[in-house]
Amino acid sequence: MTLLHYQSWVTRFSLITFYLIFCNSCSEEPLGPSLPSVSNIEVSDNGNAGDGSDIEVIFEEQSDQSNIQEYRIVVSKATSTNDLNVDFVSNLDSRSYAAESPDEVFPVRGFTLLSSTTDTDGDPIKEETGYIVSVLTVSKDEILSSNSLTEDNRVFTLTQNNLVSNYTIQFDGGAGSLVIDNDGTLYMGHYNIVDHLIGREEEVFPVYQIGETGAVSEYITNLPLMTGSAIDSKGNLYHSLLFKEEILKIENNSTTRIGTGNRFLTSPDGLYLDSEDNLFVVTQNIDHLLKIDQNGEVEIIARIPESPRGITGDHNGNIYISHNHKNGIITKVTKEGEVSVLAQIPTFKPESYVLDYLMWVGYISFFEGSLYVAGMSTDIIYKVNLDGSVENFVGSGLRGIPRGDARTARLNRPIGLAFSKDGKKLFISVSADIEPRHTQSTTPAQIIEVSLLE
Repeated sequence: MTLLHYQSWVTRFSLITFYLIFCNSCSEEPLGPSLPSVSNIEVSDNGNAGDGSDIEVIFEEQSDQSNIQEYRIVVSKATSTNDLNVDFVSNLDSRSYAAESPDEVFPVRGFTLLSSTTDTDGDPIKEETGYIVSVLTVSKDEILSSNSLTEDNRVFTLTQNNLVSNYTIQFDGGAGSLVIDNDGTLYMGHYNIVDHLIGREEEVFPVYQIGETGAVSEYITNLPLMTGSAIDSKGNLYHSLLFKEEILKIENNSTTRIGTGNRFLTSPDGLYLDSEDNLFVVTQNIDHLLKIDQNGEVEIIARIPESPRGITGDHNGNIYISHNHKNGIITKVTKEGEVSVLAQIPTFKPESYVLDYLMWVGYISFFEGSLYVAGMSTDIIYKVNLDGSVENFVGSGLRGIPRGDARTARLNRPIGLAFSKDGKKLFISVSADIEPRHTQSTTPAQIIEVSLLE
């Protein structure tokens, strides 16, 4: 072998050795940098099956999806001793994650796991165990970019929840006050702040009837703009006529007007009928609680704070009023006429919203010893205890599709409330429009249903 041939052979051997070492290194450690991680992981407990199918996960993906094969949603026990890192999660058995392609990621509706999905220990997901959720972003080509992992350190536990679902599809009406009869049929008069502010006094609107299947029809048509509503022990409907300074009574599909011409019925709103069918009303422009007898005579019961909207009562003769005002107060009026502020619910106005904010608080309902109030500006239904304490009952405070766990559901401008006679359902009238610039509008309307645990 000549010296030239020997040098050539050594050079080839060195290149082959370098290539083998380089390729072996490639197979163990991808050259590419880590993919950008997902962000803002939200976990909802949207069922009562007690397994993985209860869990819905929402997250924000990255804008560049070109090298992303899929996202893997992983559930780990909060007490797990496994080292939760990219290598460990990347090698999990397919039963221990839920795979989602980039095309399946939606900003509002999340991804729901299967009932058979296990945690990272291979155990079934079950109630009363604390879990954390992670999302693995899986690369198509690890030479270009490697997998990345995002962990949400907040611990969640599956429980039995009040659940929210759509009772109707959206329809071309303005969401307003809700009432329910003994047969479970809902009624809602058309109301919309735009029609109110423009002063559409001569335009006519329907009372909507919503059957037990969620089917919507027009019960009575050609009525002026309506605000508050009530139903008496005989099933007769009452609606406040905002521009007509009177109350409409609907009996056997025929209508009569109550309180016509009384100067205290300027812009009537919330209505309440007690157990003896005494009719109480508040008006938007005169700060009085009024009582109307069977002859249509109007009596002033008490002077109350400004901007009253909803009205309800307990079994002891006390009246409670929600005030459509940024202070969010709830007023109590005793049967002796004594007035006090019982509670104050939160309100909210977006910083970027330049118009006057007029839709702070919706209607109020008394149910099983507590008050329930629609927070229109905060997108939350509040439970107000009779000691004045306030707690969130339905809604996360975010707007969107109102479904899933009542605590994390995204309501959208709730205004009217009605509990079913058996106490198993709460119905809420909302807007189906989530356009931010329409933040006070209540059209189109939709009714949602909250299934209440016993």
